[in-house]
Amino acid sequence: MLEDCSNVIENQLLAALPKGECDRLLPYLELCSLQVKEFLYTDNQPIEYVYFLQSGVASLLTCMDDGTFIEVATVGNESMVGVPIFLGVQQISWQACLQIFPGDALRMRAEIFKREVTPQSPLHELLQLYTQALLNQITHLSACNRLHSLKQRCCRWLLGTTDKTGSQELMLTQESLSKILGVRRQIW
Repeated sequence: MLEDCSNVIENQLLAALPKGECDRLLPYLELCSLQVKEFLYTDNQPIEYVYFLQSGVASLLTCMDDGTFIEVATVGNESMVGVPIFLGVQQISWQACLQIFPGDALRMRAEIFKREVTPQSPLHELLQLYTQALLNQITHLSACNRLHSLKQRCCRWLLGTTDKTGSQELMLTQESLSKILGVRRQIW
Protein backbone atom coordinates (compact mmCIF):
# COMPACT_ATOMS: atom_id res chain seq x y z
CA MET A 1 0.00 0.00 0.00
CA LEU A 2 1.23 3.48 -0.89
CA GLU A 3 0.96 6.53 1.32
CA ASP A 4 1.64 9.59 -0.88
CA CYS A 5 0.56 10.09 -4.52
CA SER A 6 2.86 12.98 -5.34
CA ASN A 7 6.07 11.03 -4.73
CA VAL A 8 5.24 7.87 -6.67
CA ILE A 9 2.89 8.62 -9.57
CA GLU A 10 4.62 8.47 -12.95
CA ASN A 11 1.65 6.99 -14.77
CA GLN A 12 0.02 9.73 -16.81
CA LEU A 13 -3.56 8.53 -16.24
CA LEU A 14 -3.19 8.48 -12.46
CA ALA A 15 -1.22 11.74 -12.46
CA ALA A 16 -4.11 13.44 -14.30
CA LEU A 17 -6.57 12.61 -11.52
CA PRO A 18 -7.64 15.26 -9.01
CA LYS A 19 -5.66 14.87 -5.79
CA GLY A 20 -8.71 13.75 -3.83
CA GLU A 21 -9.43 10.94 -6.30
CA CYS A 22 -5.81 9.85 -6.34
CA ASP A 23 -5.77 9.82 -2.54
CA ARG A 24 -9.00 7.78 -2.52
CA LEU A 25 -7.52 5.11 -4.81
CA LEU A 26 -4.06 5.07 -3.27
CA PRO A 27 -4.76 2.44 -0.58
CA TYR A 28 -5.72 -0.01 -3.34
CA LEU A 29 -2.58 0.49 -5.43
CA GLU A 30 0.47 -1.70 -4.96
CA LEU A 31 3.87 -0.82 -6.41
CA CYS A 32 5.37 -3.81 -8.21
CA SER A 33 8.47 -4.48 -10.30
CA LEU A 34 8.01 -6.16 -13.67
CA GLN A 35 10.55 -8.17 -15.59
CA VAL A 36 11.08 -8.40 -19.34
CA LYS A 37 8.86 -11.11 -20.87
CA GLU A 38 6.65 -11.14 -17.77
CA PHE A 39 3.00 -11.71 -18.66
CA LEU A 40 0.57 -9.33 -17.00
CA TYR A 41 -2.30 -11.45 -18.23
CA THR A 42 -2.58 -14.36 -20.64
CA ASP A 43 -5.16 -15.29 -23.22
CA ASN A 44 -8.44 -16.80 -22.04
CA GLN A 45 -7.41 -16.70 -18.37
CA PRO A 46 -9.00 -14.52 -15.67
CA ILE A 47 -7.35 -11.10 -15.39
CA GLU A 48 -6.36 -10.65 -11.75
CA TYR A 49 -4.92 -7.11 -11.83
CA VAL A 50 -5.00 -3.89 -13.79
CA TYR A 51 -1.59 -2.24 -14.17
CA PHE A 52 -0.76 1.44 -14.42
CA LEU A 53 2.74 1.29 -15.88
CA GLN A 54 5.22 3.72 -14.38
CA SER A 55 8.05 2.61 -16.67
CA GLY A 56 8.68 -0.08 -19.26
CA VAL A 57 6.64 -0.94 -22.32
CA ALA A 58 4.09 -3.72 -22.61
CA SER A 59 2.77 -5.30 -25.77
CA LEU A 60 -0.79 -6.46 -26.21
CA LEU A 61 -0.44 -9.62 -28.29
CA THR A 62 -2.95 -11.77 -30.10
CA CYS A 63 -2.29 -15.38 -31.02
CA MET A 64 -3.02 -16.51 -34.56
CA ASP A 65 -4.22 -20.00 -35.51
CA ASP A 66 -0.66 -21.09 -36.39
CA GLY A 67 0.62 -20.11 -32.91
CA THR A 68 2.25 -16.88 -34.09
CA PHE A 69 1.84 -13.91 -31.77
CA ILE A 70 1.37 -10.44 -33.23
CA GLU A 71 1.36 -7.16 -31.36
CA VAL A 72 -1.93 -5.27 -31.60
CA ALA A 73 -0.95 -2.34 -29.35
CA THR A 74 1.94 -0.93 -27.35
CA VAL A 75 1.34 0.38 -23.85
CA GLY A 76 3.56 2.62 -21.73
CA ASN A 77 3.19 4.94 -18.77
CA GLU A 78 0.51 6.92 -20.61
CA SER A 79 -2.03 4.21 -20.06
CA MET A 80 -3.31 1.12 -18.29
CA VAL A 81 -2.99 -2.60 -18.95
CA GLY A 82 -6.32 -4.23 -18.19
CA VAL A 83 -8.87 -2.39 -20.33
CA PRO A 84 -10.97 -5.60 -20.60
CA ILE A 85 -11.70 -5.26 -16.86
CA PHE A 86 -12.79 -1.64 -17.42
CA LEU A 87 -15.11 -2.88 -20.19
CA GLY A 88 -16.63 -5.52 -17.88
CA VAL A 89 -14.80 -8.52 -19.36
CA GLN A 90 -12.94 -10.89 -17.04
CA GLN A 91 -10.76 -12.53 -19.71
CA ILE A 92 -9.83 -11.94 -23.35
CA SER A 93 -8.03 -13.72 -26.17
CA TRP A 94 -5.04 -11.35 -25.91
CA GLN A 95 -1.91 -11.45 -23.83
CA ALA A 96 -0.16 -8.53 -22.20
CA CYS A 97 3.59 -8.94 -21.87
CA LEU A 98 6.34 -6.56 -20.77
CA GLN A 99 8.51 -6.42 -23.89
CA ILE A 100 11.49 -4.21 -23.22
CA PHE A 101 13.14 -2.88 -20.10
CA PRO A 102 12.20 -4.06 -16.69
CA GLY A 103 9.59 -1.67 -15.38
CA ASP A 104 7.51 -0.64 -12.45
CA ALA A 105 3.75 -0.44 -12.21
CA LEU A 106 1.04 0.41 -9.76
CA ARG A 107 -1.38 -2.46 -9.80
CA MET A 108 -4.86 -2.92 -8.41
CA ARG A 109 -6.80 -6.12 -7.96
CA ALA A 110 -9.45 -6.47 -10.68
CA GLU A 111 -12.32 -6.92 -8.21
CA ILE A 112 -11.32 -3.75 -6.33
CA PHE A 113 -10.96 -1.83 -9.61
CA LYS A 114 -14.49 -2.84 -10.64
CA ARG A 115 -15.85 -1.75 -7.26
CA GLU A 116 -13.95 1.57 -7.02
CA VAL A 117 -13.94 2.84 -10.61
CA THR A 118 -17.61 3.66 -11.10
CA PRO A 119 -19.20 5.59 -13.98
CA GLN A 120 -19.25 8.74 -11.83
CA SER A 121 -15.55 8.62 -10.94
CA PRO A 122 -12.88 10.81 -12.59
CA LEU A 123 -10.78 7.74 -13.46
CA HIS A 124 -13.75 6.21 -15.29
CA GLU A 125 -14.01 9.33 -17.48
CA LEU A 126 -10.26 9.26 -18.23
CA LEU A 127 -10.41 5.55 -19.07
CA GLN A 128 -13.24 6.15 -21.53
CA LEU A 129 -11.01 8.58 -23.40
CA TYR A 130 -8.02 6.25 -23.12
CA THR A 131 -10.04 3.29 -24.44
CA GLN A 132 -10.96 5.34 -27.51
CA ALA A 133 -7.27 6.22 -28.00
CA LEU A 134 -6.35 2.52 -27.66
CA LEU A 135 -8.94 1.58 -30.28
CA ASN A 136 -7.52 4.27 -32.56
CA GLN A 137 -4.02 2.83 -32.05
CA ILE A 138 -5.20 -0.72 -32.84
CA THR A 139 -7.04 0.48 -35.95
CA HIS A 140 -4.04 2.46 -37.18
CA LEU A 141 -1.70 -0.48 -36.54
CA SER A 142 -4.01 -2.78 -38.53
CA ALA A 143 -3.88 -0.42 -41.49
CA CYS A 144 -0.09 -0.05 -41.21
CA ASN A 145 0.39 -3.82 -41.08
CA ARG A 146 -1.60 -4.14 -44.28
CA LEU A 147 -0.15 -1.23 -46.26
CA HIS A 148 3.43 -0.70 -45.10
CA SER A 149 6.61 -2.65 -45.70
CA LEU A 150 8.34 -4.56 -42.90
CA LYS A 151 11.03 -1.88 -42.77
CA GLN A 152 8.44 0.89 -42.39
CA ARG A 153 6.56 -1.03 -39.69
CA CYS A 154 9.80 -1.65 -37.82
CA CYS A 155 10.72 2.04 -37.99
CA ARG A 156 7.24 3.05 -36.75
CA TRP A 157 7.51 0.68 -33.80
CA LEU A 158 11.05 1.73 -32.88
CA LEU A 159 10.19 5.45 -33.03
CA GLY A 160 6.98 4.98 -31.05
CA THR A 161 8.74 2.90 -28.42
CA THR A 162 11.60 5.36 -27.97
CA ASP A 163 8.92 8.02 -27.42
CA LYS A 164 7.27 5.87 -24.74
CA THR A 165 10.53 5.05 -22.96
CA GLY A 166 12.32 8.34 -23.43
CA SER A 167 15.43 6.36 -24.34
CA GLN A 168 17.33 5.84 -27.57
CA GLU A 169 18.56 2.46 -26.32
CA LEU A 170 16.17 -0.47 -26.46
CA MET A 171 17.05 -3.83 -24.91
CA LEU A 172 15.32 -6.03 -27.43
CA THR A 173 15.90 -9.48 -28.89
CA GLN A 174 15.30 -10.52 -32.48
CA GLU A 175 12.69 -12.92 -31.16
CA SER A 176 10.79 -10.13 -29.41
CA LEU A 177 10.92 -7.82 -32.41
CA SER A 178 9.77 -10.65 -34.69
CA LYS A 179 6.82 -11.30 -32.40
CA ILE A 180 5.93 -7.61 -32.29
CA LEU A 181 6.02 -7.31 -36.08
CA GLY A 182 4.40 -10.68 -36.75
CA VAL A 183 7.24 -12.13 -38.84
CA ARG A 184 9.54 -15.13 -38.57
CA ARG A 185 12.81 -14.44 -36.83
CA GLN A 186 14.73 -15.80 -39.82
CA ILE A 187 13.72 -12.75 -41.89
CA TRP A 188 16.07 -10.60 -39.79
